[in-house]
Amino acid sequence: MLAAHMRPTMGARVTGCAVLLLLLSGPVGATSIVVQLDPDRILIAADTHGYKLGPDLKSSNETECKIVPFNNAAFALAGIADYVRDQLNDPVASWNSYSDARESYTEQSGDLGAAANGWATRAKRHYSSFYLANPARVKQLAKANDQNVLVVGMFVGFQGDKAQLLVESIYLDELGIQPILHKQLVLPARELPYSSNGITQDLIEGHSARAKSADEVWRNMSSSIPVSMRTFRHVEFVIQATAKYDKTVGTRVNVLEVSPRKNLHWLQNFTC
Repeated sequence: MLAAHMRPTMGARVTGCAVLLLLLSGPVGATSIVVQLDPDRILIAADTHGYKLGPDLKSSNETECKIVPFNNAAFALAGIADYVRDQLNDPVASWNSYSDARESYTEQSGDLGAAANGWATRAKRHYSSFYLANPARVKQLAKANDQNVLVVGMFVGFQGDKAQLLVESIYLDELGIQPILHKQLVLPARELPYSSNGITQDLIEGHSARAKSADEVWRNMSSSIPVSMRTFRHVEFVIQATAKYDKTVGTRVNVLEVSPRKNLHWLQNFTC
């Protein structure tokens, strides 16, 4: 991990598993995304609890679809998905992070890394405009976690038959020349899932008392689940278990399967 006194530079690209902890020290926008990144299959799951952001308010709902499918890839968002300009004198233009992801993926002709960078560029532009108009509000949003992360975009897919997870984190750094920055994490396939939510990742890693308690519940549950469905049900379970500790995470979970040579397949779809 980076030492406490070091700050990632604008557009920093970091590779490795341990560095994921840079994102997971606090909640980002009432969301738990889980990615099971296997060499030949990717599962991406997200709860359905979402927020709408306006100039001075934030409203919640249980109808959010946080996963955007592409051809052989997908995007998911942790954080506030859009900004709605509902006042004529509002200097901040409306934006939608899901539309940004679709447009960036199309523009980059399916190049996952370029699409992720394109999305991050758009997100930085949106939040820079928001910061210029209302710095106190942006600072308030960033304080939801101790990394000052505003929004996280997670891109998954296969490039050259290699499973990839790219995490784009947009964050506030008022000590720099440009206050809105981003860093990219490139994470490899592994046995355990990754998550955007610190509590969920704790439950996955299994070191704390609550993680051990959840693991015992899962062991009892999994004995009655067919082996072919256990991975799918496990990513759903850790999100639902997170909701017991983080009330801003929903219990309905959408799960998308991404394969290198097959069409995308919804294993569970409530709102997408």
